[in-house]
Amino acid sequence: MDEEKGFVAEELVLKLQKIGGFERFLYALPMRDGNTRYGCLLLFDWGEGAKVWSEASPLEGWSVDSLEEVQCWGIGKRIPPSLRFAIEAAWLIYRCWEGWDQPLEKISLCGLVEGHPRDWVRRVSQLQKEGCSVIKLKVRPEIMHASVEAVRRIRMLLGDKVELRLDANRSFTKEEAIRFAEEIKDFSISFIEEPCRNVEDFDEIYYRTGVRIGLDETLREITPHEIKDFAGVSALVLKPTLIGGAEACRKFAVAGADLGISSIVSGSYESGVGTWILAQIAARLPMSCPAGLDTYTRLRQDVLLQPLVFPNWTFDVTTPMPRVDVSRLDR
Repeated sequence: MDEEKGFVAEELVLKLQKIGGFERFLYALPMRDGNTRYGCLLLFDWGEGAKVWSEASPLEGWSVDSLEEVQCWGIGKRIPPSLRFAIEAAWLIYRCWEGWDQPLEKISLCGLVEGHPRDWVRRVSQLQKEGCSVIKLKVRPEIMHASVEAVRRIRMLLGDKVELRLDANRSFTKEEAIRFAEEIKDFSISFIEEPCRNVEDFDEIYYRTGVRIGLDETLREITPHEIKDFAGVSALVLKPTLIGGAEACRKFAVAGADLGISSIVSGSYESGVGTWILAQIAARLPMSCPAGLDTYTRLRQDVLLQPLVFPNWTFDVTTPMPRVDVSRLDR
């Protein structure tokens, strides 16, 4: 896997070594839930005054690398996934995405609804009124029955006005996942993401219930060539910070598109710098669906002088990256 992902980033490190290198800046942003998002911005110098901001912010509890690893990284060491993403993205921006498909001018975004199902109907209705037509609901075993009832009520209220995606984050056992999928299969669910703890059980869940599968964590454990080994997959959830780069995500997207599988670029609670880059990637991948960038709205503050805006749950990809407020950063 590392060999498949590694070629581009290692070549770029050699270029950086010969030119200007990069500076690292740390941030600590308050989130709406009371937590703090810690991350790292990088200012790359490609020579002749060409400087590009990028981001390497591992997500604690989900990334295999850490912020400390990004801070301490030096040339000659293995490049951690989040830093690989930052290096490749900075180069692609500098080279105007050379070799990639022409982008869409606008992309649609997927809303994210968490918390207890008793609040889902109200929140989904609110998002739909704001122009959001695709919504992801976070499900888990302890709220299984309440989740089924909430999905039923959403469908009764809104019909097919919204596309619903479910994300279990591998929290169910196989038996729980099958029981849950049986109960929601008639509610036009696009897919259930990572339905249970054992990846080997995904096929059985699909065959027994007909509910399609979305792959997220699994993509950090397989190669693009192995997607074909899974049954009933309808979506690949691509998180460049976790997977390890834009090029790795593109390989998965191309392999998925060849099988008729859509790709969803998704955030890992990056700042506005990383989120802007994710939108650029989403606009350029084959069979790209509404992107999962609602994590950005969980930040109470940002590193940008002007925060990103998503009117009617869309993003204008032609919008330049807003200026970074360096006063909010630490070296």
